[in-house]
Amino acid sequence: MKKAILSIFITLLILTVQAQEIDISGDWTITQDTPRGKRSSDISIKQDGSKATVWSNEGEYVMTIDGQNVSWDRNITTPMGAMAASFKGKISNENRMSGTSSFSSGPMSGRSMNWSANRKKTEEQIEAEKVAKKAKKKKKGKKKKDNG
Repeated sequence: MKKAILSIFITLLILTVQAQEIDISGDWTITQDTPRGKRSSDISIKQDGSKATVWSNEGEYVMTIDGQNVSWDRNITTPMGAMAASFKGKISNENRMSGTSSFSSGPMSGRSMNWSANRKKTEEQIEAEKVAKKAKKKKKGKKKKDNG
């Protein structure tokens, strides 16, 4: 009986954690697999509930967020011409999302491509990593000195 109650409690805890939405607001680098190779660009996202405004060097658009799922539509101008694209994907964790884009018009009509996005590190995160790396190096040096 105790095992059954513990099992139910753990299941409910896991479901609660999974149900919590991740705030994807911040700066990201999105990379798309294209016929001309991988293409990356920087985007900024400001999430407000189930919607997010996304700014890129190609303009502003709205992203829909449903739990771990994201989607948005864009009109894209490329050297191959103008095309309409729909992006769908999943938020993997607070620093990564990925999915596919499908094209409904233009020279890529009917084709799909993979995309991924990684959150850019803040200056504070970069500095904290440097400090942690120095501390680790210093600790290793002290260990060698104590053992030597």
